Amino acid sequence: SEMCIRDSYIFAGHTNEASPSADFWLVKTDHQGNVEWQRRYGTEEGDICRSVQQTEDEGYILLGSSASSGFLLIKTDYRGNVEWERTFSKGARSEGYCVQQTTDGGYILVGNGDFDDDSNIWLIKTDTYGNKEWEKRIGGGYDSGESVLQTKDGGYIITGATWAYCGQDDFCNLWLVKTDSNGNEEWNK
Repeated sequence: SEMCIRDSYIFAGHTNEASPSADFWLVKTDHQGNVEWQRRYGTEEGDICRSVQQTEDEGYILLGSSASSGFLLIKTDYRGNVEWERTFSKGARSEGYCVQQTTDGGYILVGNGDFDDDSNIWLIKTDTYGNKEWEKRIGGGYDSGESVLQTKDGGYIITGATWAYCGQDDFCNLWLVKTDSNGNEEWNK
């Protein structure tokens, strides 16, 4: 994940994914790509970062997955120093894919969680400090939530994939889901 910030760039990813000690990796560069600073975060059991966004206070919010605890959400200050971190788990296949700051200063997270032996979209809304306010399961087969944005009406639009509408020999379908501000599904395409 990458983001342009006032004539500079922020990159987030992870160190060697094959390693059991992979970490989130956050790199800040100037406008010419020269590294200004870099930080590593995470647990000791392997972490994969998939999303970064600059926050209103000019810090950063990162989301990914931890092998030991599911979603891993980390908030840093503008220099990359950790302010807080939160984990959210919904079974062994919990994977966080995208985080965005919401208009109320909290965060919306999307990824996958295990529900009754199925992997479905897992949508989580937190407050400013990463405390869970609500969570929603979306889907009913094997589904994946990979990106989320808040819409003008305060709801959320999620993109991902579903296997629910696939024939035996078909590839999965791209999936677009619209929710209200409480994460209740309004429509899907």
